[in-house]
Amino acid sequence: MGRVEKLHWERTVGMKSFWRGRMGMATIALGITTLAISSHLAFAAEKRSNASSYPLSPSQKRYIKTYGYPEQFILLFISEEVDFQKRVKKVLPQPRRIEAWLYITRERYVIFDNGYFTEEVPTGVAIEDPEILPPPDLTPTQFTPAMTRSDITSRFGKPDTVESVKLGTHLVEVYRYLTPVKGIKSFTFYDDRLQSVVAGFAILPESGAVDQQK
Repeated sequence: MGRVEKLHWERTVGMKSFWRGRMGMATIALGITTLAISSHLAFAAEKRSNASSYPLSPSQKRYIKTYGYPEQFILLFISEEVDFQKRVKKVLPQPRRIEAWLYITRERYVIFDNGYFTEEVPTGVAIEDPEILPPPDLTPTQFTPAMTRSDITSRFGKPDTVESVKLGTHLVEVYRYLTPVKGIKSFTFYDDRLQSVVAGFAILPESGAVDQQK
């Protein structure tokens, strides 16, 4: 599609440069069904069920017991992997689940690959007053790759903005909820299936792109 969305933090100073510079997952190219994750993320073949909630791994349970649920997070479901050198695409038997959990007050983020701990990294950005951030209203356990647009709207209501892009016969849509008191979040769907969740902040299109209001 050629347009990469840029990370926008509501009322948070300095976070744009952090996510652009520190984490490749901070930018999402709409319509790309396979995402290149940093080489340090080891592939884990653990299968997850298509239930309405996600069972936490032992590593994730330990983090939550110690630090609580993340204040913000990014969740990606990857259904295909590409060997760019051989130009070969492989469909995975189960979607791969990549999670980045952000703990703002600790100034750390942690990466999980299919529930397996990968690394914990300093954010490099200090938040002087965490109270200015919108209150979190989501947890990673609420989402699975089996979810659809209707699952999201039945739970969170009508989105504030909707962006739709046709990719041949496929449809990519981004639902954004931008009211801070209700929790800022966005969801990306590929042919009605949930592909990514951004919780606690919003990913907005390039300047000049227009969201379709519904």
